[in-house]
Amino acid sequence: MAKSFVRISLSTKLRILFAGAGLAIIIAALAGPWYFTERLTEQAAAQSAAEISAIALQQWEEGKITGENNLPIARYFSSKGKGRRGPIFIAVTENSTSSMDPSIKQAIQTFRTDRRRKIIIFTEEDNRGRKVYRCFRAVRAKMSPPYVHGITDYTTVEPGKLIGLIDLTIPPPTGSLIWWTRGMFILGAILSTITAVITFSIITGRFVLSPVKKLYNFSEKVAEGNLTERCEISSGDEFEMLARRFNEMLDVITTLQDQLRRASRALDIRLRELTQANIALYQIDRIKNEFLANVSHELRTPLNSIIGFTELLMQTDDEKRRRYAENILTSARMLQSIINEMLTSAKIAAGKEQVNIEKVSITDLCDTLVQLVRPLADKKRLELITEFADDIPIIQSDPQKVQQILYNLISNAIKFTPAGGKVTISARRVDSTVSPLKTDSVAVSVSDTGPGIPLADQERIFEKFSRLDNPMTREHDGAGLGLAISRSLATLLKGKITLQSEPGHGATFTITLPITPADKE
Repeated sequence: MAKSFVRISLSTKLRILFAGAGLAIIIAALAGPWYFTERLTEQAAAQSAAEISAIALQQWEEGKITGENNLPIARYFSSKGKGRRGPIFIAVTENSTSSMDPSIKQAIQTFRTDRRRKIIIFTEEDNRGRKVYRCFRAVRAKMSPPYVHGITDYTTVEPGKLIGLIDLTIPPPTGSLIWWTRGMFILGAILSTITAVITFSIITGRFVLSPVKKLYNFSEKVAEGNLTERCEISSGDEFEMLARRFNEMLDVITTLQDQLRRASRALDIRLRELTQANIALYQIDRIKNEFLANVSHELRTPLNSIIGFTELLMQTDDEKRRRYAENILTSARMLQSIINEMLTSAKIAAGKEQVNIEKVSITDLCDTLVQLVRPLADKKRLELITEFADDIPIIQSDPQKVQQILYNLISNAIKFTPAGGKVTISARRVDSTVSPLKTDSVAVSVSDTGPGIPLADQERIFEKFSRLDNPMTREHDGAGLGLAISRSLATLLKGKITLQSEPGHGATFTITLPITPADKE
């Protein structure tokens, strides 16, 4: 934006604008009188020319003519001032107009066209460039006295025919009165303009500029941060209403600022409380993870001993003792699985879980897991189905974590599918345009024909220690950590687990993994 180097105040602008407007109005108002005054001057000159030309016509008719067609009144007329010429008589014949000046030709043409016209006046300039009035009076033939000079045979006279012109030149009226009149017009315009400007300055200064200046000073103080300032204007017009509105806005702003300060103080107090609560929660969570890790670690040693001694006890011929040992071994391995899940969960929460990127074949991994869990499926008379696409590539990921995720999903499907159902493991390649990861991916889905999961519970089941069945009538074992661990591991591998399910129609868990992790591209 161009920077202005000349700053004009509002009062100066108003005075300049009003002075120009006032001068234009006064000039417009005086233009009419000036114009008609000039016309009166011209009319006076025309009247004088008409009277003199009438006397000259009478003298010509009486035959009082001197050399070069001059009339006796010409000497008297010329002696009354400069610029006067004539009156002289100009004879008009059919062939005499060729050598005449344009004014004479125009006068002749006008008189011939309008026989009732007696006089015509033109405005011209003399040889010095001064304005003059040139008057022509028509001289027409007539048969009644006084007879026209120079006509002897009246039988040949055509009454009204133009036979000559009386030509005289008269300057505009001059004198001190005319110049005084013109001077008074100009002086009146100047004095009227000055008076109007002074009057307007006083009025605008009192009723416009003074309130505007107060509002300007008031806005400057408010802009500097002084919100206690108030504008006092008692003009009884829009300026007073504007000042009142400004004061009301400042009152509202002050009230809002007070409320904001109180809210800010309350927010600071609440923020400190939340900070302290977060610190306490963090410490509690850290202590919990350390406790789980320590307890789980301390439990693993005696639990491994229990499993080892139980396997030794199963090497007996006593059927009853072998059955008891099998029950102990099954319960110990269940407890061992829960302890391992708790250790994994604690390591993930503490950020100590490492990711080892290697080449992973999804189809080989799924085949291995199917063979591993087939005895569990056969025990429940479940049908295990695998559906692998032909274009599944080798991905870059952590094979142990991928195996743990898929094992949790497949074992959950077998666990919650009733006898006689089926579990389907499928894998396919997913293009970046449709992948939830926005990159080329591989998706592995585990579908079952179990009871399904209500929509309201589909997010909750991924929380730690979350179970859908009633704890008092729980049919399935486990601590409720499998899905929580699977989602955390999928996040570590830059992947995502999704769920599609409806009550009574089974559930489909899908793990989507990038073919190449983002930090490896």
